Amino acid sequence: MEINSAAVGNVVVVSIIGNVFPEDVAILRAKLLYLVKQGTANMVLDVVSLNYLSSICLATLLDVKKKATDLGGDLKLARINKLVRNLLEATNLIQKIETFDTVDAAVQSFALSEK
Repeated sequence: MEINSAAVGNVVVVSIIGNVFPEDVAILRAKLLYLVKQGTANMVLDVVSLNYLSSICLATLLDVKKKATDLGGDLKLARINKLVRNLLEATNLIQKIETFDTVDAAVQSFALSEK
């Protein structure tokens, strides 16, 4: 698993590349919570290059989303592939985490919600 992040205005785009096996969840969680603790309330996860996502990772995403929401922000997903979409739909989390076809659309959604 590789995790990269870049600021785009007041949003941090986090790219997750590879596999998120159960043993990788703690690393991903630590990275995302570190960003939140640094004041990153608006976060987009770009998961187009995500090959595998363990179900335990979904709990982490919800936890990080809650912490970001508590700071007045949100966590959104961009460029979800079929694997991620199927998992979100099977767990009904597709209703709780906003998804976007592009990173740009996800980033722009934060600006729209601030108006």
